[in-house]
Amino acid sequence: MAKTLLQIIKQITGEEKLPVPLVVLASDDQTVVHLTSLTVAAMDDLMNEFDWQQMVRPYTFTTVAGTDTYTLPTDYLRAIKQTFWQNAQNRPMNGSINPEGWGFLNHSPNGSVNAQFRIVGNRIQVYPMPAAAITYSFQYIASSCIWDPTIQNYKSDFSLDSDQPAFNSRCLTNFVKYKYMQIMGFDTQAALEDFSQSLMIAKGADVPAPILSAVPAGSMKMIGLDNLPDFRS
Repeated sequence: MAKTLLQIIKQITGEEKLPVPLVVLASDDQTVVHLTSLTVAAMDDLMNEFDWQQMVRPYTFTTVAGTDTYTLPTDYLRAIKQTFWQNAQNRPMNGSINPEGWGFLNHSPNGSVNAQFRIVGNRIQVYPMPAAAITYSFQYIASSCIWDPTIQNYKSDFSLDSDQPAFNSRCLTNFVKYKYMQIMGFDTQAALEDFSQSLMIAKGADVPAPILSAVPAGSMKMIGLDNLPDFRS
């Protein structure tokens, strides 16, 4: 079971032989305020470190004729590669296309028959220009990494001591301890080793490893999207 913000701060202060608080967000103790800020910073770093399975979200959008640019989810942090699909045709989309490739697509007389996309200006742009309603889907990493047990949903900021960070509690605790000792000018070697070990364990436990085969998977297609893609970035 995930630990709450209060439990994590209590654990850190207990291990560091600091006064253990009864509350966190309502506390005016500067050490508690500092540790809370470091917890938020550690969570931001962990979000960028790995595609944690609990942060994976599906997203579907449907085009409108004559419009090629659409909004991303409100909690969008980054897209997961190779998850973009054109649903009706059950075909993958090519992308994200770099600026050079996108310019070529839009100025080439031949263009492309396959669906393409790029992320630009915090929006998703598709090619070719839709002439009708087309449904696309992809998966992304959400920025909302705090579970609120009162509303049974994720959010981006702490508002309750009972809020639960989505990350492995030991990994997060060790990371905050390392950050605290680093800022305070203490020796961080042992703390860094503890964090590195717990991070490795957390990543390994996050998603079961796939079964590897000694026999390579073949393909009956001689030419297709697998071996002749359009403009890859």
